[in-house]
Amino acid sequence: MTEELKALLERQDKNIFAKYNHVEVESAELDKVVYKLEINPDCKNPLGFVHGGALYTMADNAAGGAAHTDGRRYVTQTSSMYYLSNQSEGTIRATGRVIHRGRATCLVRVEVTGDNGKLLCMGEFTFFCLDSKKKD
Repeated sequence: MTEELKALLERQDKNIFAKYNHVEVESAELDKVVYKLEINPDCKNPLGFVHGGALYTMADNAAGGAAHTDGRRYVTQTSSMYYLSNQSEGTIRATGRVIHRGRATCLVRVEVTGDNGKLLCMGEFTFFCLDSKKKD
């Protein structure tokens, strides 16, 4: 188990919202994290597809997880999501990759894929680093 995965699993254990929404860590390495969701009735919209909020939750967790792999603390500052497709059963995965890491912010790109790697949605998230100020 990588150090990044171990740290993320410890942090994830405190993430009650992700647990409630059945979002789980699958893998982690420096600057890259994958989360998964087994589609179940709790995460579907009235049409029987994965709810857009569930897709966003996965993306936000994967992006935040990728940002956190450097050991600092972050909060979501901004995001943009593009919903392209959907599915009603199976497993979906959100992969977050750090694009740029600065002193105070971190930019992460996320892709949520479904069966056979089909792209369901994608987005970019900017995180603010709570540890960016110099300590006296």
